[in-house]
Amino acid sequence: MVCKAINTTYTKELTDSVLRQFARGEPISKACKDHKITYDTFNHWVGRDYDSLKERFEDAKLSHAENLSHQLDELILSPLSDEEKEHPIAFKRRELYVKKKQWELEKRHRNVYGNHMTVEQKHTIDLAPALKRLNDKQAQREAMRVIEATEKPLKLTKGSVASQSITKPNKRI
Repeated sequence: MVCKAINTTYTKELTDSVLRQFARGEPISKACKDHKITYDTFNHWVGRDYDSLKERFEDAKLSHAENLSHQLDELILSPLSDEEKEHPIAFKRRELYVKKKQWELEKRHRNVYGNHMTVEQKHTIDLAPALKRLNDKQAQREAMRVIEATEKPLKLTKGSVASQSITKPNKRI
């Protein structure tokens, strides 16, 4: 059994090489494996942000997506092989590969490759019936207003209130 040595020492050259391979369209796991580092180690380096690795990795992701898109275009536009013409299963495999890569692009880069929908909402509200009802109600209220009295109300004085509230007993003679 041959044991492959695993790189765990960070170098900018090593990460640049991994990112170049990833940007060309290779999966990041394969790029790490080819350079004898584990994917977990690479993620640890990204987390530590050695030499602004996060930013370089984001740039590589965009390049990776562009490269995948270009590969898909080439695959879709390329003529069918003899095997695909003879065996429908080979054609289905090609179609499945294209759908998988499209889904991957849509999920990872929604703002560029995702399904874009434009939703327009146009609402026209006719306020004429509502305004007519409001005017009718206002007219009814005006008609039902209590006419203000022109006479002054009677004023009660303390004496009159006191005399009204106390009942006097009848005297018997």
